[in-house]
Amino acid sequence: MEYVYRPSDDIENLLEEALNPQLADSIKVILLYTYFEKVSANVIVASGERKLKAALCRLSSKKRINRALAILRKAGFLSEDEYKTIRRVARALRCLRNAFLHQVCESSCPSIDLGEAINVARLFSLRAREYIDKVLNSWSVDTPKNL
Repeated sequence: MEYVYRPSDDIENLLEEALNPQLADSIKVILLYTYFEKVSANVIVASGERKLKAALCRLSSKKRINRALAILRKAGFLSEDEYKTIRRVARALRCLRNAFLHQVCESSCPSIDLGEAINVARLFSLRAREYIDKVLNSWSVDTPKNL
């Protein structure tokens, strides 16, 4: 039996939890940034880059997200504006997440609207899903065998 990569569906639960009005904004930021990381990991695994996939667990969250964005942009699934927007929001979320963990970092973080961050997360997820679906479909196409 061959291993077939399929992204897990539980990833959407992170985004749904981030929409919970009862949660503090700091927890929403952590959930959104974790969502960005999970989507990025799915893109990296689906990309088939063996060295990158092997190093996935050792990559920092920043490098993981930036590499996934680069893969999507290179494959033509992100426009330049989308790339810049997603990268800007991911940076802001990372900074805010770090500020939650280390209070001294808070003064250097850019402000961000959580509604915008959620919309950008949805855009990132949509583009990633399009890319992953294309890759999975290309894996499942049977090529004629030479007899």
